Amino acid sequence: MINCTYYSLLKNYRDNNYNKKAIIVNTINDTSEDIYLGRKVNKLLITLGYCTVMYPLLLKRPNNTQKNLNDYFINDSKNINLNNNTYNSNKTIVVITPIKTNQVRALVNFLKIIAVQHNLKNNKIFIFTDTVNQQIFDISLFIKLIRKKVSYNSLGLYKDQLGYIPLSSTEIQSLNNNYNLFIKLLCDSLNLDIRINDHFFIGYLNLEKYITPILIFLHNSLIELQSRLPIYLTNSLNYIFFCEYKITSYELQAIIKQCTDNCSIYHIEAKKINFYYYSDSLKLILSSKTLSKSTTIVNIFFTNKILPENIFNCFIKLANYGIMSGNNSLTNYISIKQELPYYCFNQQEILFIQELLEEAKIFKLYNYYKCKFIGEDYCSITQYNALENNLCEQKDFDIYNPDYKQQNRILATNALKYINIKKCNFENKFINRYANNKIEDMLS
Repeated sequence: MINCTYYSLLKNYRDNNYNKKAIIVNTINDTSEDIYLGRKVNKLLITLGYCTVMYPLLLKRPNNTQKNLNDYFINDSKNINLNNNTYNSNKTIVVITPIKTNQVRALVNFLKIIAVQHNLKNNKIFIFTDTVNQQIFDISLFIKLIRKKVSYNSLGLYKDQLGYIPLSSTEIQSLNNNYNLFIKLLCDSLNLDIRINDHFFIGYLNLEKYITPILIFLHNSLIELQSRLPIYLTNSLNYIFFCEYKITSYELQAIIKQCTDNCSIYHIEAKKINFYYYSDSLKLILSSKTLSKSTTIVNIFFTNKILPENIFNCFIKLANYGIMSGNNSLTNYISIKQELPYYCFNQQEILFIQELLEEAKIFKLYNYYKCKFIGEDYCSITQYNALENNLCEQKDFDIYNPDYKQQNRILATNALKYINIKKCNFENKFINRYANNKIEDMLS
């Protein structure tokens, strides 16, 4: 079954002043990443002078019985009358983003209906996906079924991909002007007692196994902050984790134990460490523990509330460091902060991670970035992703000995002061891989 929610953009679509028109088919696989990719492609086409109409499709099964366009519209079909808006224009392009293995036949069926409805004949089809490891078989099957010219392109940070679509300069300027106000309003609505002038860390985790990535980020980001600013000069540090998968009480207690047990490598030294959990309807303070005589207070907030993208970007703007999962959160972070975050990658992104780590060896930054990129097999890398373990390179390092831990944290902090100076030039190689100009040339 295909559930399609229609974007009402047809009044612009009729405008004859537009010489370039685009039909965007955004296939969605029960994930927000596909939605955001479609939106970014749509925004880019508008900036390139295209008048767009967009069809977001929720594809659940490869076989479907829809025979005409209105069959695809569940909620808004009564408001749609496309028959008066059809035209034949060779300048109209069809853009599909993304495309998955089990969608080909359903997608072809939908495209044939669009072609009849809009009277499209020899219009070229462009596919933009964010999967570098896309199987060639899928594209061959699609071309065989659709029988039209198809341009297949992969968006992403890997060297053989087109690059990524960053936030526009207008979006960045609006963010710079308004992020303080937006965050204040959000904190007031959630009754969050945090101050803009404190230090912030942001996490977006669209993962089922998020405990280890959270612990690695908590541990390493404190060491990174210490290399730039003595933590004793700060009043409080605020970690805010947005988790798309519901957090259980057992998982929260596991995180709390690792953070408060001084025999754990992930032990956080602070005057007070507070844990908060925000469910759909209430705020629950899970734990508050005094750990040392330090002047710093560490607040850790967990929530499964999903924010609007512009509000989430405001938190990225505010944050000192972040941990992301998914292409959209990664590229938004890069656009806003102009640096790479901690990142949880999946098997489809392994080529980019491998390339980056190989390049990092040349710059003698391998051990640093090995701690910033966390793969799917979280359990097997838990103790090796602590910064002091990798930077100090002590094979006999005892992670359960507090004296060794403190000594190596100091050594890691000193090493990071040097790394911070040279990592900027290294990261620029990846940050500057924009796809905008390549896409414009391709479509022209």
